[in-house]
Amino acid sequence: MPLKGKIEIFNHRSVSGWIACYGTLTEPLLVEIVIDGEVIGQAETSGYREDVAQMNFGDGHCSFSIVFPEALTADQYNRAKLRISGSDLCIELPRPIPEPDSHGQDADLGPCSPVFIVGSPRSGTSILVQSLASAGYNGFSEGNILGLSKSIQDCIDSYFIANDHSEASTLIGNISREELQDRFFETMKGQLEMLNPVKPWFDKTGNPETIWILKRIMKAWPTSRIIFAKRRGIENIMSRMQKFPERDFQYHCEDWARNMKAWRDVRDSLDPERILEVDQYDIAQDPVAVSENIGALLNLDQDQIHNVRHTFGTDRPQQSSEGSFRKRMRFADTGWSEEERSLFVQECGVEMQAFGYEMD
Repeated sequence: MPLKGKIEIFNHRSVSGWIACYGTLTEPLLVEIVIDGEVIGQAETSGYREDVAQMNFGDGHCSFSIVFPEALTADQYNRAKLRISGSDLCIELPRPIPEPDSHGQDADLGPCSPVFIVGSPRSGTSILVQSLASAGYNGFSEGNILGLSKSIQDCIDSYFIANDHSEASTLIGNISREELQDRFFETMKGQLEMLNPVKPWFDKTGNPETIWILKRIMKAWPTSRIIFAKRRGIENIMSRMQKFPERDFQYHCEDWARNMKAWRDVRDSLDPERILEVDQYDIAQDPVAVSENIGALLNLDQDQIHNVRHTFGTDRPQQSSEGSFRKRMRFADTGWSEEERSLFVQECGVEMQAFGYEMD
């Protein structure tokens, strides 16, 4: 049975296209989606396509559409087959090109890129930027755009929930929410690559929204690496209050906790070979060990590791007061009011405990 056709849509909710026979056979075919031998949907190739008729493939009655009873999981999507009913003939379904291996990078390929520096503000993100610049990386001192992708993702989710997308007769019913989110993210990815044309490059964005989409970021850039900058809540809030006095105490406590919780929420879903936690206190106390760890993560050579270590030893993390990057402040010595101390425990206590930070 000589066939000609095209699969025009295949996503987690539906598959559609056209299949026509050469010659004069005009009987519609029955096509079906099969997963591990189980048929989950069927349709006849009976819809009329003028463009196909003009190519003399049958009489033009050849299009079909199958809407799945439930959205396919990623595993089902990869195993699904389109089969001509009553035969062993399967039509190839279009799928994304497999990602390249993301576990590391050969030594002769140089430093891994891009590097995404995330974490709460006033946790050492700036000194990490300076250290990567000393190792030959390029980038802006602040990124602050990737978090917008999370807002777009949430907006798409809300819109699909508010509008019925289960009917194949509607346009939205033939659109995959996940694919739409991916397309918007591809636009963001293009912007970052256009503005960072020279490799290797980094992006520094300190907000929880960026942390929440790290899995998507790592998928989009298979050779990327993530550095999470962290700092004990007491010193972080004190530094924030001096650096950003326009924000109140409660905001700083809530924002530190949101960043730390966001990292805990996503950390286990990320490739452990591509991520590193760096504590600002450790940069000050043991810059040799931290620079070695960064070098191993990013595939740096010894000269680059030396430059990172030298930056840690000379530039120091941004300090709100002289020597503050080395200090461990006792909770009772913060000078905070009783109300502020109570608020800190309420907002930050869980994350302090989760990260092993003591109050004194």
